[in-house]
Amino acid sequence: MLEVSDAFDIALQMSRESAKKDASGEITKLVDGIEMTYKLFHKVLDEVGVKKYDSLGQKIDPHLHFVNAQVHDPAHEPGVITYVIKEGYTIHDRVLRPAQVIISADVDTISP
Repeated sequence: MLEVSDAFDIALQMSRESAKKDASGEITKLVDGIEMTYKLFHKVLDEVGVKKYDSLGQKIDPHLHFVNAQVHDPAHEPGVITYVIKEGYTIHDRVLRPAQVIISADVDTISP
């Protein structure tokens, strides 16, 4: 089920980018349909206790986040999540899947 949510996230991101370039407005209608389906899907997940949690801009929590990479980002203090690769989910307050994230780090702590 979480893979379906991941696919929705990718579809929404890609279609929103395409909608910005579409003068006819047809892609915007498609995006609206995808968003409605996405909301319905997440409503069903919510009804069974599965919830997506926010990670972007948060300090890293080893119980909630799996760090895939570190980047030097002077706009953020070390240990702050700068990009979410895959969203994290809980079920009844237990981690179902940790979020896969990229965090900011000092340039001298990043391993090659």
